[in-house]
Amino acid sequence: MYQSKFIEIKPISINNCFQGRRFRTKEFKHWQWAVISSLPKIKIESKEIQLYVTVYLKHPLQSDLDNFLKPLIDCIVKKGIIKDDRYIHLIQAFKKQSEKEGFEIKIDSIINLIKPGEKAKETVGERFIDCGDGTIKDTKTKLMWQKEGSQERLNYKQAEEFVAELNKEQYPDWRIPTREELESILDLTKHNPAINPMFKCESAGYWSSTPYAVFSDYAWLVGFNFGGVYDGGRYLGCFVRPVRQYF
Repeated sequence: MYQSKFIEIKPISINNCFQGRRFRTKEFKHWQWAVISSLPKIKIESKEIQLYVTVYLKHPLQSDLDNFLKPLIDCIVKKGIIKDDRYIHLIQAFKKQSEKEGFEIKIDSIINLIKPGEKAKETVGERFIDCGDGTIKDTKTKLMWQKEGSQERLNYKQAEEFVAELNKEQYPDWRIPTREELESILDLTKHNPAINPMFKCESAGYWSSTPYAVFSDYAWLVGFNFGGVYDGGRYLGCFVRPVRQYF
């Protein structure tokens, strides 16, 4: 296991890393060199990695947490700490307000993880069933999901209103999913979005109904860019994918 001390380098958003699709910006090159220089010369051989990231920002509500993960993961791979970002099976990410901007990372191997081949079979095989009416059944959890969810960002109150309107139509028991339920449909072998392609999904944060214990006006969000889990104020604009129990 590796756990960093606080690295006081301002996090960079993926939006500032590339010109077009291929060319790295000077800003990203300088930032990447600084971060790599701050990381230790260690190597974690496991192909089943869990990554925890805490990002410290002066204005955390002005940025999407997911946007900071990919540049940092690229640095971890380039340093040689892990061989390939495909070996990352679990990501948990948090952002906090701080006058000193930077980040902390923790990297560990997963001990009790389902084998990659088993996970792939479960995800792309018959686990998910497209019902043909805008819903998808998960045969593992016995949950029915909206195939698409909201098509625009909503604050938490608007997300509740979106679900309430949905309950006037096909089924009367749609709800905002819990954090654990949302995490259950993540596919960490994919990114942008990190989900089975059967779903229509934005590479962004989705509301959960699980409250954040520290602040009563916050809730947990699951990011479908790279599979991060983080907290956010209920006034933020995020997407929502309603769920219901079908069996």
